[in-house]
Amino acid sequence: MFCFEATEWLLGIGALMGLAAGLAGLIDFFGDHSIRRLTIAWYHMGGNLTIVALEGANWGRRFAGGPDVIIPGGFIMSLVAVLGMLVTGWLGWEMVYRRRVGIMEQETLVTDESLTPGKPRRAA
Repeated sequence: MFCFEATEWLLGIGALMGLAAGLAGLIDFFGDHSIRRLTIAWYHMGGNLTIVALEGANWGRRFAGGPDVIIPGGFIMSLVAVLGMLVTGWLGWEMVYRRRVGIMEQETLVTDESLTPGKPRRAA
Protein backbone atom coordinates (compact mmCIF):
# COMPACT_ATOMS: atom_id res chain seq x y z
CA MET A 1 0.00 0.00 0.00
CA PHE A 2 2.94 2.33 0.63
CA CYS A 3 4.06 2.11 -3.00
CA PHE A 4 0.58 2.99 -4.22
CA GLU A 5 0.36 6.03 -1.96
CA ALA A 6 3.91 7.10 -2.86
CA THR A 7 3.20 6.94 -6.60
CA GLU A 8 -0.06 8.79 -6.11
CA TRP A 9 1.77 11.63 -4.34
CA LEU A 10 4.63 11.62 -6.87
CA LEU A 11 2.24 11.78 -9.82
CA GLY A 12 0.29 14.65 -8.27
CA ILE A 13 3.41 16.63 -7.37
CA GLY A 14 4.97 15.88 -10.76
CA ALA A 15 1.87 17.15 -12.57
CA LEU A 16 1.90 20.36 -10.50
CA MET A 17 5.62 20.90 -11.15
CA GLY A 18 5.02 20.24 -14.84
CA LEU A 19 2.35 22.95 -14.85
CA ALA A 20 4.74 25.37 -13.13
CA ALA A 21 7.49 24.61 -15.67
CA GLY A 22 4.94 24.90 -18.45
CA LEU A 23 4.01 28.38 -17.28
CA ALA A 24 7.62 29.51 -17.63
CA GLY A 25 7.76 27.87 -21.06
CA LEU A 26 4.54 29.55 -22.18
CA ILE A 27 5.91 32.95 -21.14
CA ASP A 28 9.01 32.34 -23.27
CA PHE A 29 6.99 30.88 -26.13
CA PHE A 30 4.42 33.66 -26.39
CA GLY A 31 6.88 36.39 -25.43
CA ASP A 32 9.26 35.91 -28.37
CA HIS A 33 8.07 35.67 -31.95
CA SER A 34 11.33 34.05 -33.09
CA ILE A 35 10.67 31.08 -30.77
CA ARG A 36 7.16 30.61 -32.15
CA ARG A 37 8.62 30.43 -35.68
CA LEU A 38 10.57 27.28 -34.77
CA THR A 39 8.65 24.11 -35.60
CA ILE A 40 10.63 22.26 -32.95
CA ALA A 41 9.29 24.66 -30.28
CA TRP A 42 5.71 23.75 -31.18
CA TYR A 43 6.50 20.03 -30.87
CA HIS A 44 8.30 20.61 -27.57
CA MET A 45 5.38 22.59 -26.13
CA GLY A 46 2.70 20.26 -27.45
CA GLY A 47 4.53 17.18 -26.24
CA ASN A 48 5.04 18.60 -22.75
CA LEU A 49 1.41 19.70 -22.46
CA THR A 50 0.31 16.23 -23.57
CA ILE A 51 2.56 14.60 -20.96
CA VAL A 52 1.23 16.81 -18.16
CA ALA A 53 -2.35 16.02 -19.23
CA LEU A 54 -1.54 12.30 -19.44
CA GLU A 55 0.02 12.24 -15.98
CA GLY A 56 -2.87 14.29 -14.58
CA ALA A 57 -5.28 11.71 -15.99
CA ASN A 58 -3.11 8.90 -14.61
CA TRP A 59 -3.21 10.53 -11.16
CA GLY A 60 -6.99 10.97 -11.42
CA ARG A 61 -7.47 7.30 -12.33
CA ARG A 62 -5.33 6.17 -9.40
CA PHE A 63 -7.04 8.55 -7.00
CA ALA A 64 -10.53 7.39 -8.01
CA GLY A 65 -9.85 3.72 -8.70
CA GLY A 66 -7.25 2.72 -6.13
CA PRO A 67 -4.46 0.19 -6.65
CA ASP A 68 -6.53 -1.93 -9.05
CA VAL A 69 -6.10 0.54 -11.94
CA ILE A 70 -2.30 0.55 -11.89
CA ILE A 71 -1.79 -2.63 -13.94
CA PRO A 72 -1.88 -2.42 -16.91
CA GLY A 73 -3.42 1.03 -17.59
CA GLY A 74 -1.46 3.15 -15.11
CA PHE A 75 1.79 1.42 -15.98
CA ILE A 76 1.26 1.96 -19.71
CA MET A 77 0.37 5.63 -19.17
CA SER A 78 3.53 6.12 -17.10
CA LEU A 79 5.65 4.34 -19.70
CA VAL A 80 4.25 6.53 -22.49
CA ALA A 81 4.93 9.61 -20.35
CA VAL A 82 8.57 8.61 -19.74
CA LEU A 83 9.12 7.96 -23.45
CA GLY A 84 7.49 11.30 -24.24
CA MET A 85 9.74 13.08 -21.74
CA LEU A 86 12.78 11.58 -23.43
CA VAL A 87 11.61 13.02 -26.75
CA THR A 88 10.59 16.46 -25.45
CA GLY A 89 13.76 16.68 -23.35
CA TRP A 90 15.81 16.05 -26.46
CA LEU A 91 13.79 18.69 -28.33
CA GLY A 92 14.45 21.18 -25.52
CA TRP A 93 18.15 20.38 -25.67
CA GLU A 94 18.07 20.84 -29.42
CA MET A 95 16.50 24.29 -29.07
CA VAL A 96 18.98 25.52 -26.46
CA TYR A 97 22.26 24.00 -27.60
CA ARG A 98 21.84 23.90 -31.36
CA ARG A 99 19.29 26.62 -32.11
CA ARG A 100 20.60 28.90 -29.30
CA VAL A 101 17.11 29.71 -27.97
CA GLY A 102 17.41 31.66 -24.73
CA ILE A 103 21.18 32.08 -25.07
CA MET A 104 22.89 35.48 -24.91
CA GLU A 105 25.90 35.34 -27.16
CA GLN A 106 29.30 36.28 -25.72
CA GLU A 107 29.69 39.54 -27.66
CA THR A 108 26.42 40.90 -26.23
CA LEU A 109 27.27 40.19 -22.60
CA VAL A 110 27.80 43.17 -20.32
CA THR A 111 31.21 43.14 -18.65
CA ASP A 112 32.62 45.34 -15.91
CA GLU A 113 34.92 46.98 -18.47
CA SER A 114 32.00 47.96 -20.70
CA LEU A 115 30.18 49.84 -17.95
CA THR A 116 30.45 53.61 -17.96
CA PRO A 117 31.17 55.03 -14.48
CA GLY A 118 28.19 56.83 -13.04
CA LYS A 119 25.64 55.17 -15.31
CA PRO A 120 23.29 52.62 -13.76
CA ARG A 121 23.44 49.09 -15.09
CA ARG A 122 20.17 47.99 -16.72
CA ALA A 123 18.82 44.49 -16.57
CA ALA A 124 18.24 42.84 -19.94
